[in-house]
Amino acid sequence: MKLSIIPVIFFKHSIASLIYLFFLINTTYGQYNVDLVSTLGYSNGKFSFINETEGFHFSGNQILKTIDSGHTWNVLLSDITALTHDEGLYMNGCFVTSDIGWVVLRKYDDIDNIKDSSFLYKTIDAGASWELQHINPPNDIVYAAATFGSVYFKNENQGWVYGNGLLEYTTDGGATWTNIIHHIGNSSNNDVINSLTFSDDNTAYTAGYGSWIQKSVDDGTTWNTQHYYPGQGVTDDYYIYDITFSPSNYDLGIAAISDGVLKKTSNGGVVWDDILTGYPHSNNAVAISPGDGSIWSAAGDYCNSNGCFWTSALLYSNDDGLSWNHIVDSPNNNSYSDIVWPSAEYGMTCNKLGEIYRISFENTSLNEISTTETVSIYPNPAVSEVTVVHDETLENIKITLYDIQGKEVLSESSDSYKTILDVSILTEGVYTVVITSEELIKGRSKLIIQ
Repeated sequence: MKLSIIPVIFFKHSIASLIYLFFLINTTYGQYNVDLVSTLGYSNGKFSFINETEGFHFSGNQILKTIDSGHTWNVLLSDITALTHDEGLYMNGCFVTSDIGWVVLRKYDDIDNIKDSSFLYKTIDAGASWELQHINPPNDIVYAAATFGSVYFKNENQGWVYGNGLLEYTTDGGATWTNIIHHIGNSSNNDVINSLTFSDDNTAYTAGYGSWIQKSVDDGTTWNTQHYYPGQGVTDDYYIYDITFSPSNYDLGIAAISDGVLKKTSNGGVVWDDILTGYPHSNNAVAISPGDGSIWSAAGDYCNSNGCFWTSALLYSNDDGLSWNHIVDSPNNNSYSDIVWPSAEYGMTCNKLGEIYRISFENTSLNEISTTETVSIYPNPAVSEVTVVHDETLENIKITLYDIQGKEVLSESSDSYKTILDVSILTEGVYTVVITSEELIKGRSKLIIQ
């Protein structure tokens, strides 16, 4: 299923009225496909990809995994009560290899007299078993403001947990932790860290409530605060939900803010400029495509003194934020919670309904022609050969494979309804298989080669 996409163009600093259009089903926009690939997730999901093909999705009470570049998702951990007898109220996590990963649970537990605590579990066997590594606050503390809700590991040894009044650092895979920020008493919103990212091997950024961004130039061990709302400072109530940097330009970063604002820096955080204002959605997550350099925002619900806007959208710009195309779905309360681009070929986004979408480049030359016949391909994913089955009434058959950029990579004529193709020479990736008869397209399907 594909998410219907309706373009609405608006420009930098525009605060004009927006037209809200709500659709859901089967189309494309411009050069992008947005396909619904899973409904297995839960609210407020987060992604963690270890390479271009393998990734994880954390939400609710389970972890999902993909090994085919986000086309399909399967349950890795179905019930977090398998880790502990209590129900976790919040889940986030990351993997650094197929085997090694961490998951954060935020719990309220009256049984053990824990009113608000964070628990970090680690797996070294691809999720088959999990070991409790870290708790904050300890079990004997009834309430403390300093809790972590997220985890980020740069490799198997270096990692950070962060959240409400807390930022801690480990160099031994989570066995021991060093406090960087730790508030024992109640902390204000200005102490909440929502996002942590690296722009290069040594430079890291955190962002959170209070309109600030912290920067580290020594591999995340010490931090300096950067304020970018002139004249306002740390007492602001604006929420910075996410920050990301370009994989090809270490100085180019984007910050997503709760009041309908996106900010961009082109000099490593020294100056942050508005690239979007007056947008009636909370920008929850941002990403920059390593393929075409487009900027993406996963947006959600937004409320102010005039009321609440119960819509959500995907937003992207192909000109460094000068103009925007926004993709609006149904008016239901289904805010988008995360967006990532694991490779130049595709991105992933998810919403609070548990839906996971895959964003890819559209081959416009193929999709200008509709298809009516079905195509069956097996095995899919394939390794060395694949069988293509189509309507046996068709004559003068030609089977053509196109790569993600629309380039023809393999073609074969056939006089049978079933054809076996040798795909061993093709590289791993996603391909489009097109069946033509009498020079008319009769069928089309996706093929994954591993």
